[in-house]
Amino acid sequence: MCRWRILALLLGVSAISLAGLSTPPSSPSPLKSSPPEEPDDEAAIANRICQIKHQEGYFQEALNCYERSFRSFRLPEHRAVVRIDQGTLYASLGDLNHALDSFRQALPLLREPNGRRILSAAQAQLGNVYLRLGVLRRAAACFWTALSLARQIRDSRSEAVALNGLGLAWQKAGKLDQASEPFRRALALFRELKDVPAQGTVWTNLGWLGLARGEVRLARDSFQKALDLSAASGNRQAQAVALAGLARVEYRRGNRIAALGFVERALRVADTLRSDTGLSRGGFLADLLKASYLASRQEDHEFLIDLLVESGRDAEALEASERSRARSLSDNLPGARDVSLAEIQSDLLDPDTVLLEYAPGEEKTHLWWITRDDHGRVELPGRNVLEPAIRRVHEDVRMRPVRGLPLSLSPRLRGAELSRQLLGPVAGRIRGKNLLVVATDILHYAPFEALPDPESPSVPLIARHAVNRIPSASVLGKLRARRAARRAPAGLLTALGDPVSCDSDDRLPAGTRGYGDAEGRLPPLPAAGREVRGILKLARSAYPGAKVVSATGFEATRGQIVRGALAGFSIAHLATHGLVDPEHPERSALLLARFDARGRRREGRLTAEDVRRLDLPADLVVLSACQTALGRDFRGEGPMGLTHAFLSAGASGVVVSLWSVDDRATAVLMEQFYRGLLVGALPPAEALRQAQLALWRDPEWSAPFYWAGFVLEGDGLNKTVFGGSP
Repeated sequence: MCRWRILALLLGVSAISLAGLSTPPSSPSPLKSSPPEEPDDEAAIANRICQIKHQEGYFQEALNCYERSFRSFRLPEHRAVVRIDQGTLYASLGDLNHALDSFRQALPLLREPNGRRILSAAQAQLGNVYLRLGVLRRAAACFWTALSLARQIRDSRSEAVALNGLGLAWQKAGKLDQASEPFRRALALFRELKDVPAQGTVWTNLGWLGLARGEVRLARDSFQKALDLSAASGNRQAQAVALAGLARVEYRRGNRIAALGFVERALRVADTLRSDTGLSRGGFLADLLKASYLASRQEDHEFLIDLLVESGRDAEALEASERSRARSLSDNLPGARDVSLAEIQSDLLDPDTVLLEYAPGEEKTHLWWITRDDHGRVELPGRNVLEPAIRRVHEDVRMRPVRGLPLSLSPRLRGAELSRQLLGPVAGRIRGKNLLVVATDILHYAPFEALPDPESPSVPLIARHAVNRIPSASVLGKLRARRAARRAPAGLLTALGDPVSCDSDDRLPAGTRGYGDAEGRLPPLPAAGREVRGILKLARSAYPGAKVVSATGFEATRGQIVRGALAGFSIAHLATHGLVDPEHPERSALLLARFDARGRRREGRLTAEDVRRLDLPADLVVLSACQTALGRDFRGEGPMGLTHAFLSAGASGVVVSLWSVDDRATAVLMEQFYRGLLVGALPPAEALRQAQLALWRDPEWSAPFYWAGFVLEGDGLNKTVFGGSP
């Protein structure tokens, strides 16, 4: 095969634009004609297949393909190209951490002088990621480096990409007059190259610049040109962004109906792209990519919700909010995608329950309250006000109190103010009701359970209300439908806890102890063993003859769970250490036995990726561990971590923790919880409320730190859980 044909195969279709998955900035790839030296023929063909999958939007398949391609190439420059393509894909999906990893891996593989063109590409893409992270100086430095390299080797494409990046950097820094010229020069170069998709990208950026400068007509013309070019090239990603821009233009012009039409078209295009990408299939990593992509469209969803509210169409705005919430989880559950307002009222709510759905925006937050026979909407402060308030209160309640010192007044005042903001406007509507709370984004961290009751500030909210958090009403409907469609588990309860995971555990043979890695230095959890034994005693007393099993110490292993030890039980309880990894949430884990009885090491981390692969048709999973409600945050999705993994794997509800909990207090809380759940036959949310109240009334455990960290996600108010009374 001739060398130039190999080059075309290797890099001929890698100009994947970031325009379609990000409202500015957007950047084309500079690698369309970059010529690495002596590529391997078969590897080049394989890489072209990856790039085609990427260009056509089959993102998961493209990522898997890139990994195979990376292993196939021999020369470092060629491997660098694959990492840059891979990073570009991650960035287009909004997964900036993985994008940075890919670009950083590419840089050491590049050598002078042959690597300068690819190095320019890597610097430009790094600049784009830093730009989206808001690190403007570093972004500008990357673009200047890319531009300098491109001019040294007289590469028009790389120069155009770097100029486009500089324009974005100036624009984001508020230097609007300086941004126009780099865009214009980039556009001229892309015209000379006859690169239609890249021209569309730059026209999109000129559209956003026009809006920022108040030049509405210029913005409209720019977005329309971008739309025409993206349609001609079949780039659905770019079409979605151009349509979103036209929606903002029409809103500026006072044409709300036209704005609605454009933003709805933008979201339909984006949704069909999501459906066709292959991201609806696969494990936890595919879920993360999907969540990244969906989060990148949240500004358009928020814009649509605001438009519908301004048009007096509150019910449609609620349904639009539902379409924007927890879609990566919803896609993992069987059934229709969304529920309507009427279906929420008739199918999901009983007379004793009110649904509160929060839709946070930057300037204002919409809160819908829905009962079985009534509904309404109120307006709350926006994310810019609520986020710092929630973070302060979250920090207040998660701090371990100092024994013997009274709680200070300031945290209580901050909690009362947050309760007034979040619950005050609906205080009369929630009186005497159980609460189903849809609270994604920053609201996930609001400790509702510990907030003062809006009508009785001297007591916490749980003194008057059971609180059940749900990712969305649509997800709740699917969780209930999934449970109704399957057979009741044969067993009642399985419990794993107090594993031998610490290097200094006195259950290890003496010669095998000693501090090793960070996980080995975690302290033993003796109260977890007592917790498991107490739960087993309650279960056997309340349900004589029911199947109840447990594993502790050396027997509480990851292998057991991976092989299906949790399946076939109504309740699964795990009492151990929780490990949260917000950068790579697929690695968030529960720590199980890391040693056998002879002191030999074994894998003890049960990761979110492991859990996502399980078949776990349980009514309830209780994660009695630290920070199990946390993960990596995505707008509209909430934290991606163990909660998402267990609900996707088959659990109807999960009890998880918002912070690092106390070992002894947790054992007391769990005993009270299971007493209500098994002996009292209470729904899980009510059993958790009663347990938290018991600790709140106990002077030893009254501080919210000890009891408010545990929350119930999923279906916890359904009285049919566990098949009725004992």
